[in-house]
Amino acid sequence: MKHLNTFNNTILYDFMELFHSLPYTFLGMEKSKDAFESAKVVLLPVPYDGTQYPYKGAANGARAIIEASRHIETFDDELNLELEDLGIYTLDELEISLESALETIKRVQEAVEEILDNKKMPIILGGEHSISLGAVRAINAKMENVSVLQLDAHADLRNEFKGCKYAHTCVMRRINEISHYVGVGIRSMSKEEKEFIEENELDIYGTNFNSNEILEKLKDKVYITIDLDVFDPSIIPSVGNPEPQGLFWIEILELLKKIAQEKEIIGFDIVELSPNSNKISDIYAAKLICKILSFSFFSKF
Repeated sequence: MKHLNTFNNTILYDFMELFHSLPYTFLGMEKSKDAFESAKVVLLPVPYDGTQYPYKGAANGARAIIEASRHIETFDDELNLELEDLGIYTLDELEISLESALETIKRVQEAVEEILDNKKMPIILGGEHSISLGAVRAINAKMENVSVLQLDAHADLRNEFKGCKYAHTCVMRRINEISHYVGVGIRSMSKEEKEFIEENELDIYGTNFNSNEILEKLKDKVYITIDLDVFDPSIIPSVGNPEPQGLFWIEILELLKKIAQEKEIIGFDIVELSPNSNKISDIYAAKLICKILSFSFFSKF
């Protein structure tokens, strides 16, 4: 029995040494100058939840997604693809402004513009939803013929919230001012938002939608912003403001696969994860990133 315990402890030690030797990056991928230059994708973690309401916690979302990703397979068995071959580089966390949502948004914009200048796809890990505005501003500065696809439970079309026009509840109002967008999964809004949607004839869909109709609305290039509360809370419960009767995993993946096949996905963000002791939401978020990347780079067949 003594030898058996020693053997088991040796295996455990070797496993832990192997695990901890992985870089603290998405999927544990290498972090070096050469890795950056060869990568097709760059992740930008943004630990900001300055306007999140009613429950904070999204500032820890990016870190939780990266941690969860180090425990999952890099091989996509559905498409027979190895994501390590793609090259995914994880930047250090963005330094956010504690005083100003707008300043943080500006910093996101500058960082995403630099990623685009290096000819790489940006993935932004939130963080609360307000940071998506910075990414869309950067996309608009560098590209044309772009639509934003919003996957979200909430309209996020308030003109201001608690005196701030750049709160997470206002992000799509600000994006609508600068870009065409389509919202999917929306099932919660204020009276003000409802009136704004009707007056401006916005393309907003709930949880019952026709994916072909969504495709017809989108332009050739698509940036996707995913608030994780678009999912039913039974799938992803760890979000800042969960809403019942959401979309399920296969519904969202089928939509994303069609978009990748018919359009060009030029970047995306994952926001509003508020991690807790239940790690299932973190794992789902990490897997979602992997699936979007697989669809984006390998589904043109």
